[in-house]
Amino acid sequence: MNIPILVIESILITIPFVVMVLLIENKDPESMVADYPSDIQAAYYKYTGRERTAEKLTLKNYVAKAIFMVAAFFVVVFLARLAGADSFWEGFLAAAVYTLTIFAFDTFILDWIFFPRVKRWRLPGTEHMDKAYAQKWFHVKACFPIIPVFALLAAAVGVIVIGAWDGIKNHFTFPQFFTRSLVILTVYKLYDMTFFDWFLLMKAGFFQYYYPEVKAVYPLKKYGYNLRSQLLKLFFTFGFLLMMALDVALG
Repeated sequence: MNIPILVIESILITIPFVVMVLLIENKDPESMVADYPSDIQAAYYKYTGRERTAEKLTLKNYVAKAIFMVAAFFVVVFLARLAGADSFWEGFLAAAVYTLTIFAFDTFILDWIFFPRVKRWRLPGTEHMDKAYAQKWFHVKACFPIIPVFALLAAAVGVIVIGAWDGIKNHFTFPQFFTRSLVILTVYKLYDMTFFDWFLLMKAGFFQYYYPEVKAVYPLKKYGYNLRSQLLKLFFTFGFLLMMALDVALG
């Protein structure tokens, strides 16, 4: 793998990330409220006179998010291949480097320096809260619950790199590509539904520890509460794998 190219890609990938964050902050700041400390959230809701509500995801939202996630995922796969990733661990390493770079930039540049110093980008009604915006540990702690998620993403990138590339080199047919993709999807969903949904959320209380505000909600949940969401993901992912396998096999 070409390390200089990997480093350059990691730096360049922060540019669209920053643009996306600033666009969201400018257009819909309320969608980012949960990323701030609780005292900033309270001041914002008090100033705007609104109540904190849970986001209701419609089918349109699911489709839009699914398209974005799939596109972002394969951009990462493309960048990894561009850097010369040719094995599972090289794909995993590339995705991990991209993710850690974005985490570091977001935490140490945006959260620690930019937003505390540039009041123009603060939430309405919180412009005066210098000490609240200067909280550093809050933003570092917020990264911990996302580590298992991005570890899974990095592993998925590694699997696609070795799975798809290996299949191309060995002239796989459509049924071979599709079977391999289906096995990957099955293993991924088993990991997602057992490790994330059952163990981390329902048993270990991992996310509740880092996000105390959700403690009052999850005791009311039972395993399988997000079955509709999981089925929709399976539906869209299955269709996507079908098209991907067909495209790779015929290409």
